[in-house]
Amino acid sequence: MKKIINALIVAVILISVIFPTAISAKVTDETLGYNILAESQNKSELITVKDFSVIDGDTADFILDRAEEPSIKARFLLIDAPEMQNKPYANDAKNRVRALIKRLTSSKSTMKGQPKISIKGT
Repeated sequence: MKKIINALIVAVILISVIFPTAISAKVTDETLGYNILAESQNKSELITVKDFSVIDGDTADFILDRAEEPSIKARFLLIDAPEMQNKPYANDAKNRVRALIKRLTSSKSTMKGQPKISIKGT
């Protein structure tokens, strides 16, 4: 019985050494990069964005060029990023969103409860 237990322990140790569970991945433009191109047929739907600030990896605040609604806080659909309270990869996610938005020239978006609109950067 001791031999069987010892053999199982050795097998578990060997498996954990051969197949480690720690996984490391580096996200780059080549591995995850993509461009989104969108144009509106109705130019009156365009909203000019003067500036933006990224809150975390799935939320940004867009400063608009209109008086009735000076900014829109947008939460990205189907994006699950860590919150900023010292979580692993939180700053990486935030920096990636910032880089993608800086490269953006125009984007088509849907606001909850409203028809599709386009947001155009300056």
